[in-house]
Amino acid sequence: MLPGTDHVLTIASRLAHRLGPALGLAVVPPPLDLPSYTVSLVWHERWTADPVHRWLREELREVARGFSSPG
Repeated sequence: MLPGTDHVLTIASRLAHRLGPALGLAVVPPPLDLPSYTVSLVWHERWTADPVHRWLREELREVARGFSSPG
């Protein structure tokens, strides 16, 4: 349950364990097996060479790398 709401959030366990305590969230296993998934970046080709867009993509990759390793 998300504090102050009647909502339940399902997110990747590594993300939940890293962010949950700081946000006051209890991390519990789901009551059923959930499939794994892949997170991808997708953009229109016109943005491929744009320096600001390239910077943003690299920042997002770096943040994702931090969540991809255990702990």
